[in-house]
Amino acid sequence: KVLLHIIADNGIAQGVSVYYRDVLDNLELIDDSLNALISGCDELKEEYTKMQSALRDRTVYTLTVVATIFLPAQFLTGVYGMNFDNMPELHYYYSYYLFWVFIIFFFMISLIYSRCGSARVVEHKHLVLPR
Repeated sequence: KVLLHIIADNGIAQGVSVYYRDVLDNLELIDDSLNALISGCDELKEEYTKMQSALRDRTVYTLTVVATIFLPAQFLTGVYGMNFDNMPELHYYYSYYLFWVFIIFFFMISLIYSRCGSARVVEHKHLVLPR
């Protein structure tokens, strides 16, 4: 605004006025360039935040899958670890093998389900993360 006021002043020589107009044009170009750089930095910061959020979501998803897979095994281990005599399964000859068959079966079902769910989760994300 100061330059506009100086340029508009009739007391300034014509050559100086032309120089000030050139300076004003250069300052406007620099201002536009700085605004473009600032908006580019803001966009970069938003993309970084989105990427960090997607990475955090993926980590939470992985921890949830691991907890879901091992929770039933821990529960059954806790129940059968109490060793009450009135539990008929404890005296059955194949109890130990059936326990492991059930755990492995549930583990496989959970793994298959988590892989299918993982495909659906990644499908809806617009950011592609390296595996």
